[in-house]
Amino acid sequence: MEPETGDFINIGLDQDNYNAVGLNEADGFAYGIGSRNTEFEGYLLRIGGDGHVEALVGDLPTVAAGTFGGDGRLFIKTGSKQLTAIDVETLETEKISFAGSKPGAVHDLVYIDDEEGGAFFGLSKYGQLVKYDLGSQEVSAVTVQGLDEI
Repeated sequence: MEPETGDFINIGLDQDNYNAVGLNEADGFAYGIGSRNTEFEGYLLRIGGDGHVEALVGDLPTVAAGTFGGDGRLFIKTGSKQLTAIDVETLETEKISFAGSKPGAVHDLVYIDDEEGGAFFGLSKYGQLVKYDLGSQEVSAVTVQGLDEI
C-alpha cells in the first residue's frame, strides 16, 4: 500500500497459491503455506518483497490461519485445538495441542505477547473471539455480540 495515497500497488506476480501468511520481522520475508490444488500445495513458502515465491519444504497440511509468534516461529492452525510451530530457519516442526472446548472455525490469527508465554487470537465465523494460550496450553472462546454480523 502506498502510505501517502492509500492505494494498493501490486508487487510481483498475481498469486492465490498460498495462505496462512505471516511476516518474519527478523529476515523481512513473508512465509505461508501453499494452497490446495496448486503447484505449492502443502509447501512452506518464503515470499520476497518483490513477490518472488520459494518453496522450502513440503508435506505440510493446507491451512487458512497462520502468523509468527514471539519466538520467531511461524504458527499455523492445524486443528480446532492444535497449532503447529515451524522454525523457518531449521524447518523443524512442533505440534502443540490445547485443552478446552472445541471452538468454531478460525481463519486468521494474531499473536499477542504477555508474561505467561503469549497467546494467539482469532475470530470464528460464529462471532466468537478464540484464544490459544501458549502458557496454559488451553483454548477458550467467548461470544462477542454483533461480531457474527461483520
